[in-house]
Amino acid sequence: MRRFLRIWPFEAAHLRLVVPTLLGAGAMLVVNALVPSDRWLIDLAASALAGFVVYGAAVLAIGLPTNERAKVLALVGKV
Repeated sequence: MRRFLRIWPFEAAHLRLVVPTLLGAGAMLVVNALVPSDRWLIDLAASALAGFVVYGAAVLAIGLPTNERAKVLALVGKV
């Protein structure tokens, strides 16, 4: 990325995404533990949905700088 796009993708600011990632993964593990293993397709869909929702909410709450959060919320408001 450094050579082709002239950006450095690994900065201290990216560490703020660790908490949302852990929360999303935790939500997926909880759903996986609650859904019976013989219902693997429902387990997969529910786990993915839970991880997506929790990760998205956590990113909006703590993972984005203020200016980026405002832009995302404005975009969501248009949709």
